[in-house]
Amino acid sequence: MVSGTSSLEYLSVRQEDKLVLECAAREYLRRLSVIWTSPLSDYNRVVASNQFVLPVLGYIMWTKQWPVMELKQIDREARKIVAESGGRHPCSSNALLYMTRSRGGRGLRSVDMEYKATKIKGAVRLHYQSVRLVMKIVHWEWCGSLKSKRQGWGVEWKNCPSHTIAGLVELYEQLLPTRVYTSQKTHTSGEGDVRCRLCGKAPESVAHILSGCSALAQSKYLSRHDAALKVLFYELLYDKGFIDEIPPWYSPDKPKPVYESENVKAYWDVPIFADQQEVRCIRVDARIVNHICKRVVTLEVSCPWVNNRTRKDEEKTLKYGPLRWELRQQFPDYEVKQYNIIMDALVGWSRELDVMLRELAGGRSTDVLRKMQRAVLSGTLNIARTFKVAV
Repeated sequence: MVSGTSSLEYLSVRQEDKLVLECAAREYLRRLSVIWTSPLSDYNRVVASNQFVLPVLGYIMWTKQWPVMELKQIDREARKIVAESGGRHPCSSNALLYMTRSRGGRGLRSVDMEYKATKIKGAVRLHYQSVRLVMKIVHWEWCGSLKSKRQGWGVEWKNCPSHTIAGLVELYEQLLPTRVYTSQKTHTSGEGDVRCRLCGKAPESVAHILSGCSALAQSKYLSRHDAALKVLFYELLYDKGFIDEIPPWYSPDKPKPVYESENVKAYWDVPIFADQQEVRCIRVDARIVNHICKRVVTLEVSCPWVNNRTRKDEEKTLKYGPLRWELRQQFPDYEVKQYNIIMDALVGWSRELDVMLRELAGGRSTDVLRKMQRAVLSGTLNIARTFKVAV
């Protein structure tokens, strides 16, 4: 017979599993709270959560039978801790939180999914069978390549703070408290006027605030535009020998209007005065005249909304057509080429931009692209925070 004092040790497995789960869950949540209230970057918080916190439960998952609903409740408590520490928006997608960073997510591992994966692996080992369905899913072609490309910065930018990651995910999921959001999503403002509180001209949506509000055009949009352009411009100045060191992408320094040597001239936001015909648009963002290669390069940067990249590229090409003709008259034997550097407000870009940057920056094109992405990202988040404060 079992004595009363030792009955706990000999109770059924289900009761013992419940006790073990309660103790492990308390320690799991305690460690998680320590990690997410620490000054670590978002990447390091996620890594610490997966490698230091999750093993509290993962170490004993192999031998225990736990109710899935209780594991889901632990995940809910974990997400609450992350949200309270500013690591995510309370209404943000759970799928994005647990999706790997290489596919555009945050990379946190779910207790529920870890438990299921552990049991599946155990079954495979015990029965020596290949689980065809699981292997098919593992090798399935990922359909979100564009999204992963857009969020590729999350993999390389390992010291990025959590509030930056959470802020951009909030914008991806369109959780910014605009009038359209409160009217159509949360229904907290009724069906009244949804016009923008800053400009009063268009519906106040995420797309409008980040790339279409006239009240922000000459201030916040311009700052984001210049921050992206100067990353590339400084790289070109370094190649031509005008500067000895490239400033970091977050540097507040602004390029000089004119850089000049015997063979190369570089201009930052300097108008071109036409001699041959009347040209209305005479101010390109930047241009470089290389007398050795007999080449004139003009740069135009824009950060439109996600679905306006192609239209913006066509607008830029058409807008500066007369100016390109004028440059050909001023430099008769020179090649004149315009590069439209289009990166949308949520830091996505097209394949054409990859090709352009390889032509301009050579082997450093990927690094330049990542720096430009961070500059645009920081500018976009600054716009979102400015909007929250203003309204």
